Amino acid sequence: MKAWLSLFGVLLLFTLSTCQNEFDQIESELNPNTVNQSLSRKKKTSKTFVLIHGAWHPESVWDKVSDSLEQFGHNTITVQLPGLGNDTTALASINLQTHVDAVISAINSQSENVILVGHSYGGVVISQVGELIPSKIERLVYVSAFMLESGESLLQLALQDTLSFVTQHVVPNYPEITVPDEYLIEAFYNYSLQNNNQPLQQEIDALLPLIKPHPMQTFLDTVSLGSNYTSLAKSYVTCPDDQAITSDVQEFMYSRFPETDVHTINNSDHSPFITRPNQLANFLKHL
Repeated sequence: MKAWLSLFGVLLLFTLSTCQNEFDQIESELNPNTVNQSLSRKKKTSKTFVLIHGAWHPESVWDKVSDSLEQFGHNTITVQLPGLGNDTTALASINLQTHVDAVISAINSQSENVILVGHSYGGVVISQVGELIPSKIERLVYVSAFMLESGESLLQLALQDTLSFVTQHVVPNYPEITVPDEYLIEAFYNYSLQNNNQPLQQEIDALLPLIKPHPMQTFLDTVSLGSNYTSLAKSYVTCPDDQAITSDVQEFMYSRFPETDVHTINNSDHSPFITRPNQLANFLKHL
């Protein structure tokens, strides 16, 4: 009988201890300090992405990627480069520094460092921004973008890409440079021609009227890069089926910066933010 009472006492103590532990856990979860600490940890893991579009396009091309990053808990900023999208700045007044200044202004409005992402021509812009304000940049990310060495211009690299559908069909008429309408889809969104994705085709059809002539001087201006730029972490997202900047030229550019982390989005054309937005966002959100 005493043995049974002893066993009962042990079980009672164990049960009370377990209940107390569960109570303590619930109390901890409801404790405002604990909740604040949890939110603080989440806040520390969130990052701010500044997304820079390429030539001829508006900032809205980043909408899908931006939404995905924000759903994951990150902050995003898109910058409308002057003379493009809904901006009406005269093209004759715009040079590379005009676009660099617009991006710097957007970054300086943020209290925390940013991950600066540039697509295509946007790669030229982010390189120069990185050189000028390196202390504000956590990482530079090139999305099928021009990645220049100091003293180079976009036009120099573009002319070397003789297989590029853009290089073959672009029309310079200073102060602007254009891609004729009949070549836009094959140059920028050729993946959409390979499948019968109606929503994707409708999205591209809605985007085409927003494409505008690009200020040509930005293609002629050279970048001035030094140790500030060299010190920054860099990633390159390469798109093997790109017909605007061919894969060989992409590799030529990023291989000159051996510290660059390279990520491939397979079956992607020049515009993965439209044709492969989930794959691009999944890469970015884990940086």
